Amino acid sequence: MSRDKIEGIVNTFSPELKPDSILPSLRLKRREIAVLVDGLVPTADEPVCYINNQDKAIKVTILRLDNGSYFAKLHPAALAGVEDKTSYIKEAVQFALKEKNIALKFEDIAIGGVIGAEGRKAVIYNLFGQPPRSEHAYAVFKLPGEAGVHIEDPRMGFFNFSDKLQSKLDDQICCFAATALFYFCYKAFSEHQEIPCSSSQMFATIHACSALKRKMLELEEKVGYSAETKEEVMASFIKDMSVFENPMNRIPAGFNPR
Repeated sequence: MSRDKIEGIVNTFSPELKPDSILPSLRLKRREIAVLVDGLVPTADEPVCYINNQDKAIKVTILRLDNGSYFAKLHPAALAGVEDKTSYIKEAVQFALKEKNIALKFEDIAIGGVIGAEGRKAVIYNLFGQPPRSEHAYAVFKLPGEAGVHIEDPRMGFFNFSDKLQSKLDDQICCFAATALFYFCYKAFSEHQEIPCSSSQMFATIHACSALKRKMLELEEKVGYSAETKEEVMASFIKDMSVFENPMNRIPAGFNPR
């Protein structure tokens, strides 16, 4: 058999070699998530930093919106190892309100942001007795009147086949998907006096947006194929989301997506 034929057979079963310039990953560090969040929801005021006895810092900026409402923006924080994350976020927001001398109850303020948590790998960390790391990004939101924040996983689960922005099970674009969930919830609240559904229903509505899911799929497909840098993808994402029609715009009063 000729050398050319042998090489042809080998190449048939060998993975295609890609140049070094191909985008290897879209996993983001905390400071990179902050670039996404601040690019879509910028803040000028200094945040209040809260640290509990678990030495987990979380920064909160209290915003006064054009519609007269107050909003607590959570800056990206690594909360792996915090057992009760909803209570911890409540403590942080209450602390920020007190520091800013704002006489407002926790139940009466809207809250949102993106956090990192151990996610599905918590069992593995516990099994081997290792301190958990923040492996995945989650969206956080709370409307006025709700007792606590809702923490939403943007990824489809192993046994959960409900609509999610991220169709794949890994964490390649969970930071982008979580940021989109937070941003569109925030945008809807900042532009309207009343939201005709709960935070969990807002998340479900955004998950169900087929055009937005296509955007997320396009991001997933860039990994291993695109010649763009991570920074270029992030900049394009901020630009695209800032002009994307909010899925919440078409929600009639009393609508329940679940």
